[in-house]
Amino acid sequence: MSSSRSATRRRAPHNKQTSTIPIVAIADDLVAAGLVQSMTKPGGNTTGISILATELDAKKVEILKEIVPAARDFALLRDPASSTEARLRAIAEMARALGLELQTVDVESPADFAAAFATLRAGGAEALDILASPLLANFQSELGRLTLEYKLPAICQFREMGQGGMPRQLWRQAAGNVRDARRLRG
Repeated sequence: MSSSRSATRRRAPHNKQTSTIPIVAIADDLVAAGLVQSMTKPGGNTTGISILATELDAKKVEILKEIVPAARDFALLRDPASSTEARLRAIAEMARALGLELQTVDVESPADFAAAFATLRAGGAEALDILASPLLANFQSELGRLTLEYKLPAICQFREMGQGGMPRQLWRQAAGNVRDARRLRG
């Protein structure tokens, strides 16, 4: 069983359904998602990778500002199903510190992408931060095409997102965690 949903909509239903099947999860914050008790002592049968997107998202805005120093109007493209309020606060704080205006555009399916980019253009966006989510990662080719079409400098969480598809190395690493945990138990 695996999960990549963030804490905003689901609160760890899997670990209430089974105590024997290993659960592999990838989340912004495994603790906040309710998937583990703590990072040092997760407890239960859940293992996985905490992406630390909240910390990284603010840094991405700072890097994007270095890449496009004259830009003042930045935008976030996000999937509301996988963006936490903590992530948005961290980004907003960094944007304020850098003197940036920040526009947030939500997409819930690929059908929303074209309208989202039209909204970005109408809002005067000069640079774009594509927040990490399974939805956005799985449609990076389309998002890349749109950033080129709209001539919008963009940054995203993982290099692989720009190459299309969900970062497979994270799933491999998470599966390795299960294998290693089984070895430790004997």
